[in-house]
Amino acid sequence: MREVAALMASLVSHKDNASQMRFTCGLETIVEGHQKEIDDIAHKLEEEKLHRQSREEEIELLKNRLSEVEVENRKLKDNHDRRSSGSHIDVARLATTLEDIKTDRKIMDKQLAKIGQRAATLEDEKTEWLGHRDELLNLVDELKKENKSLKDFAEDREALRRRLADAEDTAEDLLVQLTELRSENSKLREESEGVREQLAKLMQQFVDYSASGNCCVGCEELKMRSEDILAYSNRARSDAKPSVSSNSLIPSPALLSEKSSTDFELDSIAAERDALTLLSTRLKEELCSAIQDREEACAKLQDYGSDRVLVNTATATYEKEEASSDLSEKLVLLEAENEELRAECRTSRKMVEMLKLDLVDARNLSASLNNQLLHSERMASTIGSGSPMSQAPLSPTDLGGRCSYGFSEVTEESPLTPQRPGRRRGSSGGLYGLLARATGQSPHSRTKQVDELQRIARELTIQVEEKEETIHNLRRLLSEHKDFLVSEAPPDVTQRDCRADTI
Repeated sequence: MREVAALMASLVSHKDNASQMRFTCGLETIVEGHQKEIDDIAHKLEEEKLHRQSREEEIELLKNRLSEVEVENRKLKDNHDRRSSGSHIDVARLATTLEDIKTDRKIMDKQLAKIGQRAATLEDEKTEWLGHRDELLNLVDELKKENKSLKDFAEDREALRRRLADAEDTAEDLLVQLTELRSENSKLREESEGVREQLAKLMQQFVDYSASGNCCVGCEELKMRSEDILAYSNRARSDAKPSVSSNSLIPSPALLSEKSSTDFELDSIAAERDALTLLSTRLKEELCSAIQDREEACAKLQDYGSDRVLVNTATATYEKEEASSDLSEKLVLLEAENEELRAECRTSRKMVEMLKLDLVDARNLSASLNNQLLHSERMASTIGSGSPMSQAPLSPTDLGGRCSYGFSEVTEESPLTPQRPGRRRGSSGGLYGLLARATGQSPHSRTKQVDELQRIARELTIQVEEKEETIHNLRRLLSEHKDFLVSEAPPDVTQRDCRADTI
């Protein structure tokens, strides 16, 4: 288009190049406008063509539908003609049909009445069966209670069975001990016979020795004691109760006055064996009766309450699943609350660190202001004494270590983080701005500077006290949150947090 406009402009004579350029630009504008109109017309023609195609398709569809409607119309017309040709009514046949319909209706009414009676009967049977069902449910509950008691009885029976087994083992051990004790008893009897013979021989020798006239008082006592021992031995032998103990061959008179411990042990073993035999028989009888009762109860339970037991089992399982799901949901909620509290604790810790840094800055600034105040007072005193005032005011960094300030020192209970390097505020506002205005950068007198510095020092003191109180409150809240987290978190979470704090 530009070439056409340039060609047209070259065909026309102009005074200068500017007029030719204006003419060329105008022609280009006109040509571009005509080109846009041509493009719009072509686009509209395309849209019209598409619209026409769609209309033609709709016309084709309508023509097809019209042909289908004509076919259906012809079919309906043919059907109407056939019906009109065969529409003669037979009155007699119609009357017969009506009579048949009335008869059928009477029969249906009778059948409906019978059905109603049958429904009432079925309703009564339903009520009766519901009552029977309630009785069966009550019986099932009773059988469940009986089954529970049978379970307890079965546990008792198992305990009794274990006791019976232990008793049988004990009885076997006691029988073994009895045989051993009997063998020992026979051995002791043989030994006692030998000892008795030796004692008789000694007594005979002692009698012969005393007859010779060489005995003393001790010998007489020994003779009397030996005679007593021999008499007791003969009496025990005649009563078939051996009195010789297994500890010594010659018993003392105190031991000879008592019964033999071996005989008592044998009697107690026999009595215990008889008691264990009686207990074993009783336990066997109770076991047999319990097994028989359990079999009868199981048969009744299988006959009447199998369905109810299954339903109760399913209900109990569902309730357990619901309880476990509720516990898991509560655990998830507690964990979410613990996470929120931990996030709050972390934010509180960050805030405490920031307040510590602010407190350090405020204390450093307060110290600098105190030093500046002292320097200003010295300067005021030198003014009164006629000293030269050409000395420049010291900066806060120059006077930071010369004079101590009257704030509380940092203790181990409230440690403060040291100031981070490079953390400074701008001198246009805030505390440093007040310091800059109070250190001689404004056209005020020294007295006003001193008053300004004293006021700033008081404000800084108040701010430091407020920040210390805020830090104390935040520490208290943080300790409360930690206690709450430790009390609410599960044991594994608490241990994990403790390990993390240790690291």
